[in-house]
Amino acid sequence: MATLAPTSQTIFGSRLLQQMLRRKQDNVFVSPASVELALGVGRPRRPGKTLSALEHVLGVDAEL
Repeated sequence: MATLAPTSQTIFGSRLLQQMLRRKQDNVFVSPASVELALGVGRPRRPGKTLSALEHVLGVDAEL
């Protein structure tokens, strides 16, 4: 049986859902893929603190 390696999307989605569960609210709907896409579209083009912070949150390296 093959083991799947976690991808940045899986890790980000898991962390986001864990944060949402800590809120202890009923009937919460969130799409980790949509959040990741929105953050990725708005990411700055030049290196700096904002790009570094987004890379950290999303678990990716923009240079790849």
